[in-house]
Amino acid sequence: MTCTIRHAAGAGAPDLALDILDSAGWTPEHDEDGNKAFRSPDGNLRVCWGPETRAYHSRGPLWTITYTPGADETPDGGWDASFGDNTPVELIAALLRDLVSGEPLDVDRAEFCPNPVPAP
Repeated sequence: MTCTIRHAAGAGAPDLALDILDSAGWTPEHDEDGNKAFRSPDGNLRVCWGPETRAYHSRGPLWTITYTPGADETPDGGWDASFGDNTPVELIAALLRDLVSGEPLDVDRAEFCPNPVPAP
C-alpha cells in the first residue's frame, strides 16, 4: 500500500461520492455514454460526473455541481462548482454529504438554525 496526503491522492472511484446521492433519494439521470447525474428532490441542484461529456473531452471539468433557484427563490442566487479529473473523490463526497444533510444555514450566518427548514 502507498499512502500520500489527501489533496495529492488523485481521483479515486466516483461511486464513493455518487452513492451518497443515491442513498439520499436523489433522482438519477444517467445516459448511455456512461455519464452519471443526480438531481435533488426539489429539482434545483444537479450533480454530474461526466467522463464522456463534450466539455470534459475539451479539457473541461469531470464533476459539475449546479444550483438553479426555484420559482419561489431569489433568481440571482444560483451557483456552480466544478472539479477536474484529479480531484480526490473524498473531497467531493464531503461536499455532497453536507449538501444532502438537510441541515439549514442562517442566510446571514449570524446564528445557528436549530430546526430543519420545511421542504417546499
